[in-house]
Amino acid sequence: MPRDLTIQWLPLLPGWVVALAVVAFAALVVHGARVLRRKQVPARWVLALGALRLAALTAFVLLLLRPVVSYTRQVEQAPELAVLLDASAGARLDDARAALGGEFGAALRGRFRVRYYAVGDAAVPLDADQLAGLAPDGPPVRYADSLAAVHEMLRATGSAPDCVLLVSDGNDTGTADPAATARRLGLRVDVLPPTSTTASPDVEVAIAGLQSAPRVLLGSETQFRITLRAGHPRGIGTVRVRLTEDGQEIGTAETTFDPGTAERRVTIPHRPAAAGVHRYEARIEGRDTPPFGFTATVTDGKAEVLILEDAWRWEFKYLRRVFETDPSYRFTAVLPRGGAAVVQFGSPDRRARLVGFPQSRADLEDFDLFVIGDANVRRWPAGLAAALADAVREGGKSLVVVAGPNLAQLAEVPELHSLLPVELARESGTPVGGPVDVRVSADGARSPFAVSAEGGLPPLDQIYPLRKRRPGATVLLEAAALRNAYGGVIVMAEHTAGRGRVLFVGTDTLWKWQTRADADRGGATPYSRFWQQAVRALTPAEPGRPGVRLWLRPDQTRGRAGRPIQLGAEVETTRGLARPQVRATVHTPDGRQLPLDFAPYPDDPLALRAAFTPPLPGPYRIRATLTDGGESAAEAETVIEVESRPGPSIPDHAALARLASATGGSAIDPARPETWPDPGSTPRPVVAEPRTADLWDNFSLLVLLCGLLGADWVLRLRRGYV
Repeated sequence: MPRDLTIQWLPLLPGWVVALAVVAFAALVVHGARVLRRKQVPARWVLALGALRLAALTAFVLLLLRPVVSYTRQVEQAPELAVLLDASAGARLDDARAALGGEFGAALRGRFRVRYYAVGDAAVPLDADQLAGLAPDGPPVRYADSLAAVHEMLRATGSAPDCVLLVSDGNDTGTADPAATARRLGLRVDVLPPTSTTASPDVEVAIAGLQSAPRVLLGSETQFRITLRAGHPRGIGTVRVRLTEDGQEIGTAETTFDPGTAERRVTIPHRPAAAGVHRYEARIEGRDTPPFGFTATVTDGKAEVLILEDAWRWEFKYLRRVFETDPSYRFTAVLPRGGAAVVQFGSPDRRARLVGFPQSRADLEDFDLFVIGDANVRRWPAGLAAALADAVREGGKSLVVVAGPNLAQLAEVPELHSLLPVELARESGTPVGGPVDVRVSADGARSPFAVSAEGGLPPLDQIYPLRKRRPGATVLLEAAALRNAYGGVIVMAEHTAGRGRVLFVGTDTLWKWQTRADADRGGATPYSRFWQQAVRALTPAEPGRPGVRLWLRPDQTRGRAGRPIQLGAEVETTRGLARPQVRATVHTPDGRQLPLDFAPYPDDPLALRAAFTPPLPGPYRIRATLTDGGESAAEAETVIEVESRPGPSIPDHAALARLASATGGSAIDPARPETWPDPGSTPRPVVAEPRTADLWDNFSLLVLLCGLLGADWVLRLRRGYV
């Protein structure tokens, strides 16, 4: 029912003119009645026609006074749907417009209150009539940044979307995890992939990505994982990929796309023979598709590893062998000898100065990577757990936790438990017996930690049960058939903790991968491959050393020519700096050198920022120097790969499906109504909706007046009273 009814009068003419017009109209009504009586019209018809003319007079008066009626109605609030349209260069906006303009789009507008946004590295609100003019010429799309921007804009208006529909091809250029961002913001993301399957009729297969550690250790084997994506489901047979280093071929690999196969990955191992910055390119043999470039820095430094164990486990013995045979690492291990005594041993050329068991943060300073085995951390020296957590979060070091019977004790030490990518429970210290079949997760297959074996990975003898993963963590390995209240049982996971990185391994029988699986042609087993890849992914980009350090943090590792790139610099120091200043030089692909000055943030002189716009594609090497009082205090270097303006790329349906699944959404098919977003049957909140009716603008009074006058004329005509 309408409530709070109010009427506002907005006369079309001055009051005295309205009064004269009303008097004139009334006089005509009276005159008409007298004329009808002189014609001896029956009295009842005179009264009827008079009433009709008085109604016309009333409508005429209201028409001149122009009433505006305002009222509120209690209505069920429509659910909000935010539609994010990928407007980056090369996006398939024609597909999006066709879908949103048809039956599917009409259903959305009938079920939801739809808000449209053009997204790239941020989000721009759109009206529905602006969709036709939207052009695919925006910056590269970053899903996480776009989701956060849309959520912030809606929150500023006092509302929040019940659902988000992402209309894109799945080629996310952002570094943040969009699924983790969506879960943090409480957003369910449905996805609408392009309806066309290829970038052009000539594109059958393309290189979608090349993964490797950006910092490679000299003489140590690193894995280059290349992702190939097919443009149609017909099957294209065998595809051969060549990898080059600075123009020289260093390896090949091939795979087969059977009918229905959309994506394949190949791995090419390589041991760099020279330090420095090297350019790697992957090309598909015999096909006219652009190469995929990647730049990595090869260093001759060795990382220091500290292993802390309370037991002489088989897992330790095999992990020790990994570090002993890898020339890129020096390790130190501390194990019990009986009672309170410990034994320490490690690499002959180790540089760490640790004596006995570590006692404080100073004892941890020389190490880059920490491995905690089956250690009862509650018996550690006071403050050591907090010092280790600080070394990871603030010092940028890395941590590996390999589960064991003492795992439940770690859950009671909040400084370390909060570092883990998973949440432990009271029962986490009691293993679940096997054999436990395991599989690499969808996200794990795309991470630098991924490992595989012909015929699948060997089962594990036991795993330690976990509660769930933390927001933003990447599940690497999961039990194939075990589930708990939070989903599949996690066996391995990793995430970023502050400046550092943490890997959790939820089994102490991983070493059996060394004995139960066949070695490849290079002699590597799934066990050795996993740890070689894992420790490289975990090794800090800048190994920790006392003194002053400079960190360079670009907002993207792959940019676009002509688009600005933001670059952050962070100074970490254990001593005061008098006049810190950071200057950098950008080395462009064509050999030029461009100066780059950093400006400090107003509230933090040790955090600085700068920006530059790359003019052409290729690798951009940025070398920065920190000076204090005119003297050099620290240096840092990073490389950003810049691509040319892209054309349409092959859609990554798998990435879109993963995003939808991880947020509780689904993949939408405009041709299948059962997949369309549904607001559900949950009662919606009832709100007071204000409404306004201007009886002049909607012509209702004018139509009423014309209708009354027309009825008068028709009645008189039919009765012969004209």
